[in-house]
Order: sequence, then structure tokens, then C-alpha cells
Amino acid sequence: MNDVVLTQLKVVVERAVRPVRASLVRKRRMREELLGHLVAIYDEEAGRLGEGPAALEQARQRFGDPRALTKELQAAVPQWDRLRRIIDKQRLEPRESLLHLAGKCVFFMFGALVVTMLLMLPVLWIRGRLHEIGMILHIVLVMGTVMAAFSFVSVLMADRLGRALFGPESERSLRRAVRYSLASLPLFPAMTLLMHWGLLGSFASSFVYLLPACCIAPASPLLFILLAHQGAEEMRHEEEWAELEIEQ
Repeated sequence: MNDVVLTQLKVVVERAVRPVRASLVRKRRMREELLGHLVAIYDEEAGRLGEGPAALEQARQRFGDPRALTKELQAAVPQWDRLRRIIDKQRLEPRESLLHLAGKCVFFMFGALVVTMLLMLPVLWIRGRLHEIGMILHIVLVMGTVMAAFSFVSVLMADRLGRALFGPESERSLRRAVRYSLASLPLFPAMTLLMHWGLLGSFASSFVYLLPACCIAPASPLLFILLAHQGAEEMRHEEEWAELEIEQ
């Protein structure tokens, strides 16, 4: 099988998968499974008819209507996959401004905390502790602000590391990768210090929690490199399939 035939088979698969609303990981699995199935069909037809348009057309017919398959794939997506789709959005998209990324981080973090608070309200009401709502709002404000800032910096750090280590050859730079890795070391201690300062109201008292955070800090570069590698792989996969012209 040559590259031209493989590309045509990918187009058939992408017509079914692209309209599906699912997370990147699930759509990637769909593509791999369907492409493997379609390649097996084509090889079978090529053995019977010989490699060429006839085998390709027969494989398309046996694969079925992509629109009908799209509906089947969508129905198989579990409800919890919506959360993964939201998490997928927490990254720096191509040509996305930093301001827009910051807005996404703020919306996601505060949204998650507000939902958690709303779920706690019935429990507080049953236990007669509604007077603690003010304290909970304070916690939401502090945690939301610090976590949104940490999320923004983390996404940006993973993106920059991904470009420096796993991006196109023109963007790769070991020096920049080392610089970004070193810059990630104080992130977790800084987040810990700021969060406890906001919650406790005492900067001096917050230092009690700084030592455990500093012990974890050396793992930060490795964590960001792993995130960068995963993000780069997902982006390469998405870009490869997005380039396919699927219009019939």
C-alpha cells in the first residue's frame, strides 16, 4: 500500500470522526481503530481485485456511510468525556492570545470552585451552618485567583517547553528548554505560599507550608516536560488529520 492510498483511506475515516464531539484522546483512538479496520478491508479487497481504484472503492462501500458511522460514534461517547473536552481546551491554541488563554483559565477555575460551593450549600443548610458562606466565598476567591494564575503559567510553560523540545526543528532549542525547566522550579512553592497567605491572612504563618512544597519542586521540570510531550503528540496528531480535505 502506497502513501496515496493510505491518505485516501484516512480521508474516509476522517469523514466519520471529525464531526464527533469528543475529547482528543477518544477521537485519536477512534481514528486508529477505524483506520486499522479499513486498512484490513482494503488489503483483503486488494488481494482479491488487485491494488487500485476498484479495491479502494470496494473498501469504501464495505466501510459504510460515514454520516451513519458518525452518529454511532457520537452515541458511544460517555457523558464524562465532556469533562475531558473542557480540560482539552486548557491549552494555548494556535494563534490564541495570552489574554484569551488567561480568560479561559480564570473561567475554568472559578467555574469549578463555584460549582463545588453550590453543591456544598444543601449540606451547610441541613447542618445549620449557613453562616459559614462568607468564609467559603473567601476560600473560593483566594483559591480561584491563585489556581487560575498557576494554571495560566503552567499551560504557558508546557507550551514553551513543548516547542523547545518537541516542536518543529526551527523552534527547538536545548538552551531554552533548560531555561524554562529552571523557571518552573519555584512555581509550586510560590503557589503554595500565596494560597496559604490568602487563606490564613498571615504571611509569616504561610512559611510553615513552604518546606513541603520546596521538597516537591524538583519534580516540576519533569512534570512539565511530560505535559509538553503529551501536548505536542496530541497537536501533531490533530494537525496531521486536520490537513485532510474531507469534502466530497
